[in-house]
Amino acid sequence: MGGHEQLLLTTVGRKSGKEHTTPLFFTRDGDRLIVIASFGGSDTHPAWYLNLRDRGEGWVELGTDKFRVTPTVLEGTEREEHWRAMAQFWPDYDKYTTKTTRRIPVVALTRG
Repeated sequence: MGGHEQLLLTTVGRKSGKEHTTPLFFTRDGDRLIVIASFGGSDTHPAWYLNLRDRGEGWVELGTDKFRVTPTVLEGTEREEHWRAMAQFWPDYDKYTTKTTRRIPVVALTRG
């Protein structure tokens, strides 16, 4: 996707205790970074999401800046607004919803 930023999200495995780093597309909402746990429309959540959910923290790398983040799963109108923004530049997000029965999480990552 030319011109769209990616971040590197590092989480600690909830079972292994090992660090895992995943590149993700994101949008900004003020100081928050918004990501989608789509896993290509799989019926299971991606490991990075489960690790964030269970541990309550991760680390983001943007260029040379690396910082701790805490996740918030967005709901309601806020979720829908951010889903639309993400799907505008990556239309496959909408296709993924037809491949799974799970509600794909939209996650705000907050520095700190």
